[in-house]
Amino acid sequence: MIVRVYNMYSLRLLLAAMLSLFVGLSLSSCKHGNPVADQSLDRIESLVEEHRDSALLELIRLDSLITLGVVHLEGDAQHARYALLKTQTHDKNWIDDTNDSLILSAVRYYDDHGSKRERMLAHFYHGAILRNAGEYSLAIPHYLKASDLASNSSDYNNLGLSFLNLSLVCRLLGSIDAIEYADKAILCFNSIGDSLRENQSQIYKATALSDFKKTKEAKDIFEHVLSSTVDPLTIKECRRQYIDLCVKIGDYEKASELFIQLSPPYYFKDYSNKVYVDVYRRDTTLARENINLAKAQIRDERDSTFYYTALRNVYLLSSDYHNAYRALARKSALQDSIVRAMFSHSVASVQKEYLNQQYEHVRYVSEQS
Repeated sequence: MIVRVYNMYSLRLLLAAMLSLFVGLSLSSCKHGNPVADQSLDRIESLVEEHRDSALLELIRLDSLITLGVVHLEGDAQHARYALLKTQTHDKNWIDDTNDSLILSAVRYYDDHGSKRERMLAHFYHGAILRNAGEYSLAIPHYLKASDLASNSSDYNNLGLSFLNLSLVCRLLGSIDAIEYADKAILCFNSIGDSLRENQSQIYKATALSDFKKTKEAKDIFEHVLSSTVDPLTIKECRRQYIDLCVKIGDYEKASELFIQLSPPYYFKDYSNKVYVDVYRRDTTLARENINLAKAQIRDERDSTFYYTALRNVYLLSSDYHNAYRALARKSALQDSIVRAMFSHSVASVQKEYLNQQYEHVRYVSEQS
């Protein structure tokens, strides 16, 4: 009898302990999110800057556990952190996400509850996704917001990256502000002694100068970067952009010299620029070979317009005026298609911005009431 009572008493204690543990874990989960997911997100955050491939593998592992139902994200804070780190990891690994629904949840959460750094990163990566989607005008406010938050925190690395991306989207929009933002990025990276990104910013500036026909300044910067950097990727990108400038201004001798130094792999613009050099040298065989290689690398309609322009020159070199005319007509039709698409895209962008403003207004009114 005594043993039975003792066993019942022990069982009650065990049940009470288990209940206390369950309640404790439940409260912990409500406040901090799923601990397993938190551990995985901690690993991703620690790896994403310096070991982006390892961060991607950890993200894939976490996504697999979520898909299988083994791990569940819990609470707004954990969902926001997951959204930000997933977007950041994809961006670092050159995975160009174009749907902003995931990062938008992080932006809205961190704008209300986040630190300056969390808000800055959320807006920065929202800008990155909009840039990937071709929504350049919508990306600008997010990069500007990120730059303001980075400046207030004296975070010159992310401030420089924000300016660098502002330079890129402004150049894609045909705005001369691209040069000013590249200059600001150069100053930021110079102040923290990051010569690699400083040289990358110099290339952005030279490319923007080239677009606005400031040829002499652009060539000087390209020459300076080539003589001052040892990073192979920076050298390759500098040569690639320098070749593009030389082809634009008709300096085919310099373009040919740079091509000899350019290492593979080659992309569409490399082959299409090479065609112009071949035509200049009246090398029909190489011109035809490179135009076919360029065709195999076409990614979009914009590439196609460059392709048909180069193809026209190849036909003219061979005195094939009929096909040269057909290539020119095809290029003109593509340009008309691009203009119509840009108009439709700009209308959609305006509508999207309006809907976002309406959402923010409704949220503000609900919070006030």
